[in-house]
Amino acid sequence: MVGSGAAKSFYYDADGNERITAFYLPGEVFGLEGLNRNNLSIANKMLVTGHLFRIPFSQLFYLLSRDIQFSKYLVELLSYETFDARRMSIINGHYTAEVRLAYFLLNLWTRLKAQCHQDHVLTLPMTRIEIGNFLGLTPETISRCLALFKKNNWIESRGRKIKLVDMDSLTQLVTGTSAWNSRHIKSLCGKTAA
Repeated sequence: MVGSGAAKSFYYDADGNERITAFYLPGEVFGLEGLNRNNLSIANKMLVTGHLFRIPFSQLFYLLSRDIQFSKYLVELLSYETFDARRMSIINGHYTAEVRLAYFLLNLWTRLKAQCHQDHVLTLPMTRIEIGNFLGLTPETISRCLALFKKNNWIESRGRKIKLVDMDSLTQLVTGTSAWNSRHIKSLCGKTAA
């Protein structure tokens, strides 16, 4: 589990290129693919300095057999991971670069909301190259999309800091409908697992 900092999961494709499959933020659990001992192709790496909490398999299985709340949490977590992987597959396969990046920023804001305070400022733990890799886009496309978002006054950015100025417009871009309030943003982009 990520205590502080951020991590990524990735694998190398047949050509030796890194393919990022997920980003993990404080409070999020990763490495569950290791439960399938045949699935050793996924690697994990910290993106920035931080702290991890390791739960040995023996302790994990003990908690699953003894603690119904923990078992419920883990099932919800796995359900969310499955749902999020499918959602990202659909978004990456069927939507424009602008929609992909807007969705990514809204999702990240929801996951980091406790650290963003009231001003909607994200400090990205990943590079634009890593964001592009995850979204199936080039770093140049990420830069063009961010420039468009800035031009439309939807965001302000400086280095790895991005302020979401007009979340309604970003949400409208993602949903293709009129802007929703922040409760709907959370249901669209946020975690549902506790």
